[in-house]
Amino acid sequence: LCDNRKGHLKIMIANIPISFGGGPQAPRRIIVHVMGEFIHDVKTGKDYYATDWLKKSGLSTHAMGTPSGVIIQCHSEKLMAWHARDYNQDSLGYEFLCPGVHTYDTLIEATKKPYLTETQYQAGVEYIRRWMNMLTIEQIDRHSDVDPKRRWFDPGDGFPWAQFLEDIQG
Repeated sequence: LCDNRKGHLKIMIANIPISFGGGPQAPRRIIVHVMGEFIHDVKTGKDYYATDWLKKSGLSTHAMGTPSGVIIQCHSEKLMAWHARDYNQDSLGYEFLCPGVHTYDTLIEATKKPYLTETQYQAGVEYIRRWMNMLTIEQIDRHSDVDPKRRWFDPGDGFPWAQFLEDIQG
């Protein structure tokens, strides 16, 4: 990642398609999530990279921000991804990957304190700005806003939410 002449970042994008999702959509909202960079499956003892975990689980997202700042594009913005129950039909999902290997419990603990790298944060801000410039986005939510009973910690107290909302407008 490097600064370009407009003061924005050039983003490195890796395309790793995840086919799970629905039909066409016209997204009006963005939902910000956190997930472990690697997920430890306690049943099998195996570790899965985030994209592989989503595929294994039958879920999807539109994009993920890695700790190195690379954006993984998983799904077209024009199609529904399965990332937030009852909100998939009109939203884009963006996952900030929490560094390391996590179970559900360790992810909850990790999100209580700052977990993003500066490069990851800046790349995520820039990528979401691009969505806002190319689509009619009316709302940005945390996963915890739309599913507080199940994902009450997502993206967590360690995510700089107020600063993020300010930065994506910049």
